Amino acid sequence: MNKGSVDFDKDDTQTGVGERIRRLRGRQSRDQFASLLGVSRNTLMRYEQGERQPDADFLARLCRLCGADPGWLLLGREAASTAERSGLREEFALVPLYGVEVSAGFGATIDQEQPISRLAYRRDWLTEMGLQPERVVTVQARGDSMEPTIGDGDLLLVDTRQRQLVNDAIYVIRQDQLLYVKRLQRLYDGAVRINSDNPAYAAEVVPKKDLAFLEVIGRVVWCGRRL
Repeated sequence: MNKGSVDFDKDDTQTGVGERIRRLRGRQSRDQFASLLGVSRNTLMRYEQGERQPDADFLARLCRLCGADPGWLLLGREAASTAERSGLREEFALVPLYGVEVSAGFGATIDQEQPISRLAYRRDWLTEMGLQPERVVTVQARGDSMEPTIGDGDLLLVDTRQRQLVNDAIYVIRQDQLLYVKRLQRLYDGAVRINSDNPAYAAEVVPKKDLAFLEVIGRVVWCGRRL
């Protein structure tokens, strides 16, 4: 059995994994093919007939044995080529999504500070925004104190380079291990006013002497929401 016997460029998205396994087996007997793959004949038959989903170990052995493309085997179409993947990396930047929630309310604790995933943003769009891909992160807002500007569950793109306060800009800040997203304003005496866009929430003023307890994580430069 070899890769040349199966057309991996063909779009087989309308068929199931079982049918693609059968195509890889070709004219070999089910007994012989099952033996090569380390499973029983009955197990292989159930895989081919769609009565049971093959596990990852079986699929990996099948790909190695037949030279099969994993994308074709699982999805019915060939996975992106190396050149295509390289092109995608040039076109898109993968920005880390952190598993922390910044509160647009009364404060959220920091549960973890390791990325839980990555979100793709077009590099040309980031450049237009004056952003460096390696210096931006994505977090999620919780609460309603920044409505209507930022709503509960919105995704926030944060530029961690911008930590110097610009009046009337929105920042992610940390106070006493709590994360907030707020609008900040520098006052004439060096103090900082923390404002909420929702008028139901009162502003807070941090005196200049206490600014060491206020850490600016970065400026919010984009907000995306689920409708």
